[in-house]
Amino acid sequence: MIDRDDTMQPQTNQLLNNFDYYQDGAFFSDPEHHIELIGLGQASRLQNFTLKELVVWHQQQTHPVFGGVPFDQQLTGTSQLMNGTMLAPAYVIDTVTGTEWGHRPSHKPAAPVRPIHLLRRTTEPDWQNRVAPVLRTLQTDAQKQKVVLGMQEQWKLSAPLRASDLIRALLRDQPHTYHFFLKHHDELFLSATPERLVRLHQGKLATAAVAGSIRRGTTTSEDQRLKSALRADSKNQAEHHLVVTEIQRRLRPWAHLQSVAAPQILTTPQIQHLYTPITGSITQQTSLWQLVTALHPTPALGGVPTAWAQATIQATERWPRGLFAAPVGYALPNGDGEFVIGIRSLWGHDQQVNLFAGAGILAASTLAAEAREIQLKTQPMQQILKEQIDD
Repeated sequence: MIDRDDTMQPQTNQLLNNFDYYQDGAFFSDPEHHIELIGLGQASRLQNFTLKELVVWHQQQTHPVFGGVPFDQQLTGTSQLMNGTMLAPAYVIDTVTGTEWGHRPSHKPAAPVRPIHLLRRTTEPDWQNRVAPVLRTLQTDAQKQKVVLGMQEQWKLSAPLRASDLIRALLRDQPHTYHFFLKHHDELFLSATPERLVRLHQGKLATAAVAGSIRRGTTTSEDQRLKSALRADSKNQAEHHLVVTEIQRRLRPWAHLQSVAAPQILTTPQIQHLYTPITGSITQQTSLWQLVTALHPTPALGGVPTAWAQATIQATERWPRGLFAAPVGYALPNGDGEFVIGIRSLWGHDQQVNLFAGAGILAASTLAAEAREIQLKTQPMQQILKEQIDD
């Protein structure tokens, strides 16, 4: 696995400064560093779109596009990002291959440093009480199998975050995840997600089931012991099987899928997940956008049955999700591209920052344990945020 601290291209480091001078920008890279896309400026933007409008708009673009589809139809205030947006930057470069679209901007110096202080931090101490009725439903109604419920932390800062510093921290602190960043005026969205929704490349699709989690150990032996416990845990295995089965069901109309092996273990600095890659070949004319629509929301971020889970999320969570836990990514002009799921994420809007993470609730769940898991999943963004604060 490649360490981003050792391999960051000099031009990547230089181009990151430009994010502080442009009102619009985008960044995407994958865990293996096969692609690293930087987009600056705006050639075209699409807001509050239908699938048909998105397909038509994308066909008109000559540069890669970046953006996100909102988790559901709930609106997040007056946000220009969280309610769904697609950006075609004026300039895009893949720093891995050197491929460029548009005219390269001149390099900018680092923006002046402004001290940032934490003024207030708000969490959700009543989360377990609000989720308790949902758990009782799961325990008494066999038709209700799983729902993913999240928390949001809110941090009030003395000044807005600086985009270039956030992306550098993302690459440094979370080197082996997907990295997604999107900026529009005084808003930004940042995700260090381990979870691919779908990749389409030359008629081949790849997705993955990521469900079932346990913390990392403090020693190698403890890490291995926890990994074995995760493999043996019936609750986590049942949750993972639900996700694998549902993804396969949704993709069968579109693709011939290869056989699925037993779950692997996917590790991040804070947490270990059960992970099953799923691949196949497209069997009929389709688009990346149709595949995104077919897969979202997976049971890993929504639940089973889907309609009940969606209604439960809206009724139980305190704020709309927007791009949290939603499809975010990029598409090339030829239709290939990759969308991931915006977990381990933060949304900055002026001096306010929201952090999001969630946990899968099943009949066998213990809410105290699920709350601890959410706190564990929030740590990557908490650490990145703390590095920006001068307190």
